[in-house]
Amino acid sequence: MVTKPTHLETTEPPEPRGSRSDKSNWIRRIDNVAYSIFGDFFKRRKDTTFESIGTSLQQARIPISSDLYLSRIAFVTIICTAVIAVIHLGFAIILGVSGIGATFSSLPAPLDIFVGTVLLLLTSLISTGISLGIGIAYPYTRLSLIISDRKRKIDNMIPFATTYLFALTRGGMDFVEALRTLAESDDAYGEAAKETQSVIQDMDYMSIDLPRAMRRGSQRSASTKFSEFMDDLVAIIDSGADMSPFLESKAEEFLEQNEREQENFLETLALLGEVYVTAFVAGPLFLIIITVVMAMLGGSAITQLYGIVYGLLPMMNVAFFILIDTITIDESKRNRTIYTERVNKSIDEVTDEYKEQIEANSRIQNIIKAKEYRESSEYIREPLSWLLDKPFRTLYITAPIAFLYTLVAIIIQPYPLSFEGLSSFPVETTVTYLLIPLSISLIPFTIFYEITTRRKRKILNRFPDSLKQLASSNSIGLTLTESLRATSDATSGVIGEEFNKVSNDIRWYNNITEALVSFANRIKIAEVARTVKLVTKSNEASGDISGVLDIAAKDVTKRQILRKQRFNEMTMYTVVIIISYVVYLFVIAMLDAAFLSEIAAIKESTAGATSTGAGSSSGFGTNLSSLPIDLFRMVFYHSALLQGLGSGLLAGQLGQNDVRAGIKYAIALMTISTIVFLVI
Repeated sequence: MVTKPTHLETTEPPEPRGSRSDKSNWIRRIDNVAYSIFGDFFKRRKDTTFESIGTSLQQARIPISSDLYLSRIAFVTIICTAVIAVIHLGFAIILGVSGIGATFSSLPAPLDIFVGTVLLLLTSLISTGISLGIGIAYPYTRLSLIISDRKRKIDNMIPFATTYLFALTRGGMDFVEALRTLAESDDAYGEAAKETQSVIQDMDYMSIDLPRAMRRGSQRSASTKFSEFMDDLVAIIDSGADMSPFLESKAEEFLEQNEREQENFLETLALLGEVYVTAFVAGPLFLIIITVVMAMLGGSAITQLYGIVYGLLPMMNVAFFILIDTITIDESKRNRTIYTERVNKSIDEVTDEYKEQIEANSRIQNIIKAKEYRESSEYIREPLSWLLDKPFRTLYITAPIAFLYTLVAIIIQPYPLSFEGLSSFPVETTVTYLLIPLSISLIPFTIFYEITTRRKRKILNRFPDSLKQLASSNSIGLTLTESLRATSDATSGVIGEEFNKVSNDIRWYNNITEALVSFANRIKIAEVARTVKLVTKSNEASGDISGVLDIAAKDVTKRQILRKQRFNEMTMYTVVIIISYVVYLFVIAMLDAAFLSEIAAIKESTAGATSTGAGSSSGFGTNLSSLPIDLFRMVFYHSALLQGLGSGLLAGQLGQNDVRAGIKYAIALMTISTIVFLVI
């Protein structure tokens, strides 16, 4: 379980320079030296020339003053620049004095030393200039990247935060208390909650009134959307209007913005999918065909093919994935658990805490032994649950097996482990030493990942209806505990089982908040975590939370519709990418079967003629018998594997917004390509 930290305490204003306990001693010494040299210079200009740096540091939530930040950067930059200059100057002196540079020049002896020294000095000046340029641009570039990342996260979470505030105020909670609750809920609302913490800190530590604190929060926020939201809230507070209707309309507005942004995002993904098919599938295929034609005309085709298949193709796929990642909010990186006060102590912690009681009480000794046995046998008793909780744990088992298999294969060597063996038996060798170990490692991971994903999808599909049942039960006068029991009895499937566990937790621990938090932490779904956070906080404020449950149910339902819309639209492009790979494989296979097989037949038929001196050019202006058929076949097969890997992973990224979902497609496509090349 996750223990809840004191959020507002961990985000207090930073301690004065020289006493920050979160830094190591050597960083603190660097700061002291840097500030003693450059501090006065930057301090006098912090509110004029370098005012933007201070604002950027606030937006990036870096707890350091602009003068200290710039002093540190300037000091490190000058040290690095001096080191680079000294190294280059040393090389220049050594080469100039020793005359080693004369071996690289055809100039006369006195002149070549002079020219070599000048060139080294020029490169020293250039590298020094580059180092200074990087040092000057670094603070701005780094802050810009951090701010951009925070802006995306805040904009993504602010609709959920607004719904949270609306639900709490609708349930009767004071707005200031609701805002404080949001600030403490960064476990569920991420950067939007952290942005709100600065407002609460201004009120608590600086005794600033709410409107002014919100204006200050608006001015130093990284998100324009959050700033406008704060300004609107200040206007509502100043006018004395009711806050709940405004928050409701704002939540609807943000949801509509999400719909429009998703439409634009889907259009962008659709365009990128078409670009991938055209430039990253058809493009390499066209280059390979051109290279084959050049081979028939006598060009250095095999070297160019190596560059295309083993260099250009992987680089293009990696670049495309980076592009997709920069414009996509990764759902798996959202907070999916909630902080809880309940702590499951390990056997060592329990033994240390109750050491005296254990020695004096045999009953406690038996309990400790039972707990120790339970912990040690957990993986044996419930291995599937352990693996389903985090599918990557399968690699702890499969990776050593794959390694042992590879080791045995290398010792036995059913196919020669050499370049000649790879070119003579490309499919068999690649399958033996690469694909089989890869499959041993990834197939179990994929199976457990898909089981976990489908289970979560079933929970998400039923979750809105379960919330509506809870709201209906609570509206007729049942408490939340009674509503949960009634809903668990009336709900079947995976979500029904989880609600039964919640009811059992309530019976055992008599704590509904901890039971719901444990439910959210077992499920590990961001929407469930946010909803549980909302329900528990509302229940602590008021037992009548039917209105809050209605709001949560509507919000989850609308977002479920958006998620299904994206899934349905992107499934088509997943199919398009897979079909484009099938076309790629078909063309490559035809080149192998028609072109390479035909050349092999020509080589056999002209072998006798070549031995008598007749030779053969087959009308193409080159001797086809000299073409390396085995190398061409190896490169064709490897290109199909690499393209299958890239297309499969991209299909999962586009279809389900998770590259792990594409592993099954990648394995299937690589298996199909292997079968095709074994048959032809």
